[in-house]
Amino acid sequence: MKITYLAFAGVFMTQPLGKPAFAQNFADCDSALRQSVVSYSDNETIRLAFLKTLSKDDLDSSKQNASSGGSVLIDGIPMSGYLNYGSANTAAHSELLRLRYDLSEDRSTALLKSYLSAESASAYAKCLEEKAKTVDGVHVWITHLTAQSVTVKILWIPRGKSVDETIDAAVTGAANQPNIQKIWNGKQDHEYRFDRKPSADFELDVNLGTYSDSVLVPVVPKLLTPPPHFSQFTKTQYDIPTDVPICTDVAVSAGAAVVVGLAGTWSVTPNLGKWQRIGPVIAETNPNQQGFEPHILLRSSSTGKVIYNHEYMHPHHLDVVEDSYVCVKMPAVPSGHILKALTQPNDPFVFSVTDSRDWGKK
Repeated sequence: MKITYLAFAGVFMTQPLGKPAFAQNFADCDSALRQSVVSYSDNETIRLAFLKTLSKDDLDSSKQNASSGGSVLIDGIPMSGYLNYGSANTAAHSELLRLRYDLSEDRSTALLKSYLSAESASAYAKCLEEKAKTVDGVHVWITHLTAQSVTVKILWIPRGKSVDETIDAAVTGAANQPNIQKIWNGKQDHEYRFDRKPSADFELDVNLGTYSDSVLVPVVPKLLTPPPHFSQFTKTQYDIPTDVPICTDVAVSAGAAVVVGLAGTWSVTPNLGKWQRIGPVIAETNPNQQGFEPHILLRSSSTGKVIYNHEYMHPHHLDVVEDSYVCVKMPAVPSGHILKALTQPNDPFVFSVTDSRDWGKK
């Protein structure tokens, strides 16, 4: 059988990855394994790793037991609030894309299991260790772990008559090379201490006889920082200046993701011609001229330069790459004309900027 140990902050845990004949045997330990995400709900990396590995069983468990992740937010809504797995998974995928979470599912699983509660990790590891002692082959597990070192036990249980077997042990991420016993004959176990390299995964792959096993201690990941939160900004006007931007009162911080909204029904006064609908905004325009499409701008708060200029689309999602004011600008109209609300005061021009995490919430 093959076991991989996943470790972080002095807590170790194991995951059976090996031969199908043993899979069910070690799967019995899963009942002792609960992903203690709630305890780390303020850690954005752990929450996103949980979303990356979200399963239907996770959702079902969350509705029955609050401690199994029901309060973990998916796109701003507690997981237990989703009616079915499909809607929860779609929301999770959307949030992961928006926040540019790029860890693979395997690495996310390793990271997530590294943050198990000490009780869950200990119970799971103990179960797997006890089962390993009843299965022929080579088994490797961690007996002690710190930020500086990892102590590993190798257990050998030969099948049939005992003969000399030569071990092949490959180590990566270690600053030293302990003298691992070369020849193994009969049931036995030995412990070895390795000094860890601070910026590398530690991995030990062991081949003995026709069996193999390994342990993995992932390097401490660089934790993601949640994007800055932008408070709601809304501006309502009945006369809208043209060719002059209307901007947020405060700059939006770099790294934030916002949604820009426009609403209202507008015309050029006096009349220029036929109606033209522009997203949620209506302008009146000469049929031989281009319409009055609003543009969304980002103006750097440090240099004043426009770093983004795009025709408005509804809704308009923006990833802010540097501290900037978010602006809307209507194109110029012919001299002597202005843009006016058609049905004042019921349908004014409304310019809003909302944090992506708040968008769509009531």
